[in-house]
Amino acid sequence: MVEASPGFAGGVDAVVRLVQRDPALDAIFFAADVMAVGALFECQRRGWAVPGRIAIASFDDVDLLSHVVPTITSLRIPREEIGGRSAAMVVSRLNGTFSGPRIIDLKFDVMTRESTARARGDIAP
Repeated sequence: MVEASPGFAGGVDAVVRLVQRDPALDAIFFAADVMAVGALFECQRRGWAVPGRIAIASFDDVDLLSHVVPTITSLRIPREEIGGRSAAMVVSRLNGTFSGPRIIDLKFDVMTRESTARARGDIAP
């Protein structure tokens, strides 16, 4: 794990530092989609095949990930449901009806795309 800025340049910086630290590194998961795009472009600039040399995945699943080449695997979370439930909890707290902290599992979807494909050309599960 490396700390990097949450933007495009942060992805560039992170992939370079991680591969310098461990040249055999074959996969990276980014906390932000835009970082994954920066890393993808840096890999392409350096001639590192994605996913052949290194697999890339990220979190949030913005539309851009379906349009870059190769497309990037990402975790999709239910943003609207999270927002709605959060707002309801704030309102219940303001109304004095808040029942206390809760753990609510809203699940997520893995949007499997080309950036994590196996060598034989399959998309990884």
